[in-house]
Amino acid sequence: MLKPQVGVFIISLFVFQLAVFSVSFAQKYEIGFGIGALNYKGDMAPNVKIENTRPGANVFFKINFSHTVSLRTGLMAGLLSGSDIYQEDPFLQQRNFGFNSLLTEGSSVLEYHFFDFRRNERRQKYSPYIFAGIGLSANFLTETTGNSPPPSGKILQAAVPFGVGIKKIVNDRISLGLEFSTTKTFSDNTDLINNIDTGPRGRRVSRNDLDNYYYLNFTISYRFLELLCPEHLENKN
Repeated sequence: MLKPQVGVFIISLFVFQLAVFSVSFAQKYEIGFGIGALNYKGDMAPNVKIENTRPGANVFFKINFSHTVSLRTGLMAGLLSGSDIYQEDPFLQQRNFGFNSLLTEGSSVLEYHFFDFRRNERRQKYSPYIFAGIGLSANFLTETTGNSPPPSGKILQAAVPFGVGIKKIVNDRISLGLEFSTTKTFSDNTDLINNIDTGPRGRRVSRNDLDNYYYLNFTISYRFLELLCPEHLENKN
């Protein structure tokens, strides 16, 4: 079961961002979207295989607290897939389990940029960055393939996304980025199959390993510039 504290924490992050957005026009904030590719590591893919790569997309809203620190809330959706047939292990090939699903993830992460690339007087055109946060992920339109049993277990699960990226300033408002993230789940059921302990070795799945999924994406964002109030305009004259 998903702990209530996790849900309360995530909701608080969303409410916090909405509050800042609505009452603090002195902050700089951004909206954006990305497109990329998802991959998976779990019972049907002990090793990441390029054949399991599927498309994904995301949208996000960001508050820039400083030139280096940002808080980003976003929603990602994409296809997730895994299959035994791509593995070298003959036992996995004989088992022939697989799945296809539509994965969604809502999360809030903190970004830290290593270069002060937003400051106008010291315009650095790019910056690498790291990020980490917390969220929820869920599978929809689930399907198992091959010899897999029907889908089982919970769909909604807590998730911890973290990763690295690099961002380039195009102009005062537009930024481009390339980002790679790993999402650690707290479930062995991202692939919809778990707890098969009996039968021949070729039909068993791990009971202990937690699933991960990976997202590589290109992003574009639009930054709303700070608006000067009348007091600032009078001071400049």
